[in-house]
Amino acid sequence: RTNQYITIRRKSELAMQVGLSERQVKI
Repeated sequence: RTNQYITIRRKSELAMQVGLSERQVKI
């Protein structure tokens, strides 16, 4: 269960990083 929690957290962090990068690219 802990492993799944870590994967979800990593996915959320990656999504945030991707979103920031996309915003920078748009600008």
